[in-house]
Amino acid sequence: HVISFDGQIPQFEQALGGQFQQPVKIKALHVALVPTPHLRFEGVSIGAAGQIQVPTVKAAGALGSLFGDRKSFKGIELNAPVISEEGLGWILFGQRQARDVPFGDVSAVGASLDSKRVALPAFDAKIQFDESGAWKSISLATADKNLEAQLVAKGAAAEVEIRARSFKVPFGSALTLEDFAANGKADKGGLTLSEFKGFLFGGMLGGNARLTWGDAWTLSGEATARQIDTARLIPDL
Repeated sequence: HVISFDGQIPQFEQALGGQFQQPVKIKALHVALVPTPHLRFEGVSIGAAGQIQVPTVKAAGALGSLFGDRKSFKGIELNAPVISEEGLGWILFGQRQARDVPFGDVSAVGASLDSKRVALPAFDAKIQFDESGAWKSISLATADKNLEAQLVAKGAAAEVEIRARSFKVPFGSALTLEDFAANGKADKGGLTLSEFKGFLFGGMLGGNARLTWGDAWTLSGEATARQIDTARLIPDL
């Protein structure tokens, strides 16, 4: 039931390249009719250095739209995409052109961030788009639902809301905050948390932070501790 569709690869490479303003390569393309009609892309790479790599992509659509000259899809599912820091910037803040191929909302299963600076567990994602082809909201959640985040597009920036039952502070710290919550805004220059709070060592730690990214990352901010057992806290700072 899987039919080679490789002759259509250049069309999709060009369409995706216009979306990301980056070169796109697709190794193989098939059309499948069961369990529902969909195209299956294999070995998708975006960027000259493969900044975004997706082993398989399923694009579901009506049978006529799959074989017609004008392609359109009800939804896209990405399996285990690997996204570099640069590729993440393209997704969140890259310039978009009008979509040649309407594709509905996008979901990702088992996505991972390839970063030397911060380690994040694999996560699932759902992305909703507006009529112009720009994303309007992104929902992220780890497989165990321990960490969840919501991003809402606001012009050239994004409002960010993060919730976690247990959150290990990154960048080498041994601190783990329970019932962590944070709100802020992300843009091309970095992430600003206007407020964060979490519980540890019998008390609460809260404050604000600014993470500036680029060739070098810097982290600054203020933290206030209340009713915390400082004898346990100080060695972990």
